[in-house]
Amino acid sequence: FEVSVPKFPLTQQCRNENKQLKQLWDFTYLVQTSFEDWKTTLWKDIDVESIDVESKRFAKYVRSLDKEMKDWNIFSGLETTIKNMLTSLRAISELQNPAIRERHWEQLVQATRMRFSMTDETSLSDLLALNLHNFEDEVHNIVDKACKEMAMEKMLKELEVNWKTMEFH
Repeated sequence: FEVSVPKFPLTQQCRNENKQLKQLWDFTYLVQTSFEDWKTTLWKDIDVESIDVESKRFAKYVRSLDKEMKDWNIFSGLETTIKNMLTSLRAISELQNPAIRERHWEQLVQATRMRFSMTDETSLSDLLALNLHNFEDEVHNIVDKACKEMAMEKMLKELEVNWKTMEFH
């Protein structure tokens, strides 16, 4: 019939948006399942470095997505979730410092105003529930103070050992 087929740009735009939405939701599912899997890790087994590398890979992928997606709520929610995880991981990494004692955990509880007790059963989920991404400075200050206290304790022990062996004539 030699009739030209009309083009429907709105249909093509909807098709493109649906592809982008599927891509974004599939990636969101991947991120959420990874985070949920990590959350079951016990405190003593948390490998912050590997989780951090994977989270940074997620963040890099999110930044590489199409600019049109950046206005969507799911995009901003995903981006915020990944940023919060990265910030929390920095705080958790600091809390793995051997200078941290029970009194420092109590200071963390006071800073976060959340109920928490460190046990062998404590998991990453328990730490993330403290919303450490909101208390990064407080965590840093507590760990810094703990390191200084540990250095002082070490110095005092050295002084004690030196003075015990010291003889005056």
